Amino acid sequence: MKYKQYQKYKDSGIEWIGEIPEKWIISKFNYIVSKSISYGVLVPEWDDNGVPMIRSGELETIEGIERNIGKILPSLDEKFQKTRLEGDEILLTVVGSLGQTNLVPKKFAGYNVSRAVAVIRLKAKFYPKFFMYVIKSNYFQNMIEVNKIKTAQPLINIKVINKILLPIPEFSEQKQITDFIDKETTQLDNLISKSQSQINLLQEKRQALINHAVTNGLDPTVTMKDSGVEWIGEIPEHWEVRKLKFMTKKINSGITPQGGSTIYEDEGIPLLRSQNIHFDGLHLDNVAYINKEIHDEMKNSKIIENDVLLNITGASIGRCTIIPNKFGEGNVNQHVCIIRCLNMLDPYFLKHFLSSKIMQNLISSSQVGASREGLTFFEISNFLTPNPPKSEQKQISDFLDKQTAQFDELIAKSKQQINFLQEKRQALITAAVTGKIDVRNGIAA
Repeated sequence: MKYKQYQKYKDSGIEWIGEIPEKWIISKFNYIVSKSISYGVLVPEWDDNGVPMIRSGELETIEGIERNIGKILPSLDEKFQKTRLEGDEILLTVVGSLGQTNLVPKKFAGYNVSRAVAVIRLKAKFYPKFFMYVIKSNYFQNMIEVNKIKTAQPLINIKVINKILLPIPEFSEQKQITDFIDKETTQLDNLISKSQSQINLLQEKRQALINHAVTNGLDPTVTMKDSGVEWIGEIPEHWEVRKLKFMTKKINSGITPQGGSTIYEDEGIPLLRSQNIHFDGLHLDNVAYINKEIHDEMKNSKIIENDVLLNITGASIGRCTIIPNKFGEGNVNQHVCIIRCLNMLDPYFLKHFLSSKIMQNLISSSQVGASREGLTFFEISNFLTPNPPKSEQKQISDFLDKQTAQFDELIAKSKQQINFLQEKRQALITAAVTGKIDVRNGIAA
């Protein structure tokens, strides 16, 4: 949809904004602010009966705040009274995932916030939700990116935020633009939600197909028997169940090279990390490289074709893939486990089994450590795995390769659609809050 423009424009004096409507003004962020504070609770002590506290990871949706809220001791809340919410404030993450924002309604009055979240209360003559959308705009997000302090956890000072220049329409126009954005983004969000539901359905069907094939095989007439493993259930009568260590010759991860990311090269030997390991294959757009000397020093974690790679720590624990033929030299870091099969186990069959729902559930339940998710080599070695005859493993893996590729293609198309809609949503917000389109009447040109 094409929207009309304002009748007259003027130069904003800001390169990244360009022209703005003639009646708009440009002013610093602190011009609209009555209070902006970013020193909330630093190290919370949790108490089920305490004061609710909003953390940075919960700002994406109000529903997220309501669902994932933590609680702090009343004594901590008293210590940080200045960040206690009154409602109708803008919250903004200033540590870690910078720039996430939301407007908290009155029902959150009395809540507090973590140190990573800034509380911004506007003067009465400014419409808070409009400026929440301003913060979401590409312009404001770019300013955060340019001015952030690059530390282990990126951060931005609230004093820097207060100096960012904003295009500001009159109050009534702020409300009109906000109403338009609310309406248009709701429609886009509904389309995004439908696409996400389609992805979820496809992923469920993909998982069900894998589950059935790796535990029941492809012959619906075969006689079944109890596997002796509750979470595997019945398997074909002629199959066996064995521990993974008896069907592999290597179960090992890499290390972090000395110097960490400072030794990464622009080219060289790929160092595969957890972010490169996905169920639909290796994603190499952000791969790190090491030189040949470091690669040779890490000789125990060199990869070869048909190695199965399994993420063993972090949020992506359990994701797995296989090194394709003719991949060439490569290595892995300590977050990725190499599983190298003996001849009796087809690596593609193993990859599908590890990605099945029953195995993913087992991996989730096998995590160790109170502060960090992780799988041990002992646990991986003792994974109980169906072991059909080798020829049947190959038939199953070939079948699943073909079928899952079709599912992955459909999932990829849905993800592309979501990306397109999200970009359209972001562009619409940016155009509206910077005056590039006149949406006061909400009609197309």
